[in-house]
Amino acid sequence: MNIKTMKHNTPYRVTKGNTDGGIVEGDIVSYDSSGLVMWDGRYTGMYDNKDLSDPHIADFECEVAEDYQLVKNQERISCRKKKGNRMAEVAAMYGKNLGEEFRVVSDDGLDCICRFDENNILEIKDMCGRWVQVYSVLNDLLTGKVKIVEGENGEQ
Repeated sequence: MNIKTMKHNTPYRVTKGNTDGGIVEGDIVSYDSSGLVMWDGRYTGMYDNKDLSDPHIADFECEVAEDYQLVKNQERISCRKKKGNRMAEVAAMYGKNLGEEFRVVSDDGLDCICRFDENNILEIKDMCGRWVQVYSVLNDLLTGKVKIVEGENGEQ
């Protein structure tokens, strides 16, 4: 697979580096409308579409990196390795499944709808109905600062 056959917003592992030397075997990359993004767990660089017209840059080869996923968090995108994630176990610990919505409240006024999503992240539904990753809520849930409530009146 090469730059011409790559799907947008899919992580790829480089199997043959480019002549330029900026993309090497083993790199994790993704492609979107603005260009090629280099990942090392988080954003590490980019070649824009103008750069990719240079044959010495665009002559790398790659394959889909099944063990990685791109995760959107508001305006940021990160790339994470899938293996070793235990969010499904955490959800089960609270009697929930991945994707199942539930209500979380705290003594200081937090009251929101959450889910453990398919990307293995805890998300809350914002005021516009979008799902947003909020790591502090997961931390507060694990430490007991917030609790999951059932039913309309919040009885457990």
